[in-house]
Amino acid sequence: MNSYQYDRQIKFGYGSTPSYITVEKDKVKPMLKPVGATRTIRENGDVYSTIKAWTEIISFSWNTLTIADFNSLLLMVSENNSEITIYLEPTTNPATYETYNIMYQEFNEGVEVYTASGAVRQNVSIRVGRKYA
Repeated sequence: MNSYQYDRQIKFGYGSTPSYITVEKDKVKPMLKPVGATRTIRENGDVYSTIKAWTEIISFSWNTLTIADFNSLLLMVSENNSEITIYLEPTTNPATYETYNIMYQEFNEGVEVYTASGAVRQNVSIRVGRKYA
């Protein structure tokens, strides 16, 4: 079983004087991406490939977020410093964290159906990454 599933929340720390936000955990997808990978298929059909390193990437996505949580995430991704601290299990293991960098990309405003109250945001996601050791 994936350890990311035990706690129902996730905590992000960011900024030079850390601010912390805690949001409900929805979808957490870790993956490894090759860096400098080359692949050659030779005339005889042999495959030759090389790689320089791996990058660990974690995608966080939410089907729905409250406006307060959405605004907190927006502040975090708007920071000039991309380094963040992630507590994947803030309740079970409050002293255990990992450091990543935000992988800046388009930030969905999460408005699928616009309402006057705008009580929730939908389909919001962020990605973080770091060198895989």
